[in-house]
Amino acid sequence: MLSPLVWYAALCVGPAAAFALLERGARAWTGADPIRRPGVSAPPAPVVRPPRPIELLADDLGRLRDELARLRRSGGYARRHHMLATALAYDDALRDCCRALDVPVEMTSAPLDPVERLRLEAELEAAGLTW
Repeated sequence: MLSPLVWYAALCVGPAAAFALLERGARAWTGADPIRRPGVSAPPAPVVRPPRPIELLADDLGRLRDELARLRRSGGYARRHHMLATALAYDDALRDCCRALDVPVEMTSAPLDPVERLRLEAELEAAGLTW
């Protein structure tokens, strides 16, 4: 006689295994391949967003700088998380401005250290960008 635990496992796994076998059989019968689509030889090209005008990027920098200043003064709920998210957005906006003005910058997703951030801000101001 089987123990109740074995019966319980069979009742839990049995239907899923039966449906998996039925699906595999149906795919074999119809010749359908779940990985490749008919008529498509290569994956579609990634979507590349068009560059934004430098005026909009400078506006983003100003808004994010003001938001960081506001968060530093506040004591709100989850302040640290909001500051981190805003700082990362500010770093991305800085990198976008550098790319738009041909200022050399390392394009990573990591946050900038304060010295690198200050250097980039100085180079952008030297290039004539105000925000």
